[in-house]
Amino acid sequence: MTSGIDHLPLSDHKTPSRSAEVTLPLDAPVEDVWRALTDAKALVNWFPTDAAVDARPGGSFVISWEGQWQWDMTVTDCEPLRRLRMLDRAARPFDANGHPLEQAAPVELALEITLEPRDGGGTVLRLVHSGFGHGAMWDDELDGVTLGWNVELRALRHYLAHHRGRSRCTAHVHATSTRPLAELWDGLTAASGLIASGHRPDFTEGDPCALRLTTGDTVTGRVAFARRGRQLLVTADELGDGLFRLSLDRAAGEAMVQVWVSTWTEAGDHGRSLVDRIRPLFDRAVARR
Repeated sequence: MTSGIDHLPLSDHKTPSRSAEVTLPLDAPVEDVWRALTDAKALVNWFPTDAAVDARPGGSFVISWEGQWQWDMTVTDCEPLRRLRMLDRAARPFDANGHPLEQAAPVELALEITLEPRDGGGTVLRLVHSGFGHGAMWDDELDGVTLGWNVELRALRHYLAHHRGRSRCTAHVHATSTRPLAELWDGLTAASGLIASGHRPDFTEGDPCALRLTTGDTVTGRVAFARRGRQLLVTADELGDGLFRLSLDRAAGEAMVQVWVSTWTEAGDHGRSLVDRIRPLFDRAVARR
C-alpha cells in the first residue's frame, strides 16, 4: 500500500502542482467497487451524505456533506469497471466550516480512480487527486484531503466487507478552534476530554481497541486507521459493527474538529443518541484553554 501522508512536499513552491495518492486493496469484486464509486445511492453509504452522479463522459459528479464541502466535478473519462476521471475546473480550498475560500484563486483539480482485479476476487483501488495549488491555504487543503482519502477509503473497505448494499445512517458533531491541533488532540484524548481511557498514541491499523468515553459509552472494536494527533477511525461493536471517527484538520489557519458515527443496521438511533451525548462535552473540550 502506498500513500502520500508522509512524503508530500507541502511547501515546495517549485513543483507545478501537487497531489494526494492512495493505493488500497479491497476484499470485494471490481463490479461492487465500481458500483460503490459511481452509483449515487451506494456512494452515500460510505462517503458523502449527498451525491448526484452521471458516470459518463461529460456527466456530473457532485457530492457534499450536508450541503458543505461541495465538490462539483465533470466526468472526463469513464471506462466501466476500470477507470473514472473527473475535473473540478474552478476548485478552491475550504474554510473550517466547509465554505469555499473566495479569496483563493481557483485551480483545476483532477480526481482519477483506477481499479484492477486481484486474485481471489478482490480489487486494487488506486486514487490520484492532483492539481493542488500553493500557499498556506492550499497546504491545509492538500493535507486534509490526503488524510481524508486514507480514512474514507478504509470506510469504503469496511462497508464493502461488512455492510455491502445496506443504507448508512450518520451523525456527527463539528467545532472550530484557533488552538493548535496537538493541544486539541491531547485534550480530547485526556481523562476529562472525550476519550477518557483506552486510547494509545501508537495505535496502528488492525489493533484491537476498547475506548471508554467520558459520556460513559464504550467503543469496542479494531483500529481501521490512525494518524497520531489527527485521525482515529475504529470499528464499533456497540454500533452494529459501525464506525467511530475522531478527526482534526486545519483549514485556512483554523482547527476543524469532528466526530462522525456511521451505522448500517438498526443501531442508527444508538449512533444519533451517542452523538447527542458527546456534543456538550465535545464543545467544552474544544473551547477549553
